[in-house]
Amino acid sequence: MSGARNMSVDEALLASVQQGLAAVTLRFYRWEPATVSLGYFQDAGEVDRDAIARLGLGLVRRPTGGRAILHDDELTYSIVIPAEALPGGRSVGRSYLAISRGLLAGLEILGLEARVGKSRASRSALSPGCFALSTRADLTAAGQKVIGSAQVRRSGTILQHGSIPLALDRSRHEAVFGAREAAAVLSSGGGVADLLGHRPSWEQMTEAFAGGFADTFGVEVEPGELTDEERERATDLERTKYGTEEFTLTTPQGSRGSG
Repeated sequence: MSGARNMSVDEALLASVQQGLAAVTLRFYRWEPATVSLGYFQDAGEVDRDAIARLGLGLVRRPTGGRAILHDDELTYSIVIPAEALPGGRSVGRSYLAISRGLLAGLEILGLEARVGKSRASRSALSPGCFALSTRADLTAAGQKVIGSAQVRRSGTILQHGSIPLALDRSRHEAVFGAREAAAVLSSGGGVADLLGHRPSWEQMTEAFAGGFADTFGVEVEPGELTDEERERATDLERTKYGTEEFTLTTPQGSRGSG
């Protein structure tokens, strides 16, 4: 779906779990058109909006922190869960580690051995692009970042979502972030298909990560659909928030998020 719709659905699911109307929810999705998402507190001027328009890409602001991501040839996951349902869930760092266990298991099912990133660089040192640096919110394989994640919390409920690229497009990254920043992204980040040496299907990717979460947490993952209330909430959020230039282009005030 579009960037605005995807972010609206994620926030609608956050509200449902927060209000006790839905169980822990794991979602997988893609983007049409390919879209640049800005971290919640990121200045829109850090990406080339003219290039984004010229290439027919979307532009959206996420509800989570972190830096910009070009969502192109990728699978995206989101998980909405009460913090108390995770080991150490009240700690941001420990909650990332807990969720990372499910992601690591999914990568292992696909045939990739990965680990949690270690860097904790200052924000002033960061590239506008999320995949230029691996932090403790991210996963790396063969020295390259393969999953970048970010989260937001509301009333004790966590929304964490993240990008799992199959491949990274050099020309599009150069257009959006500039040649130097794109080089940093492409040298630090890697696609699952590139690292595996073959391209898994979208179904294989989804099944692997769903299986990774099920095995890690000892739960049964059941397919589901949005409720009518969630669809209505997502439509309203898309119309009044994520689909508006005012929200997308205005940098909110406050402390920076993580991811």
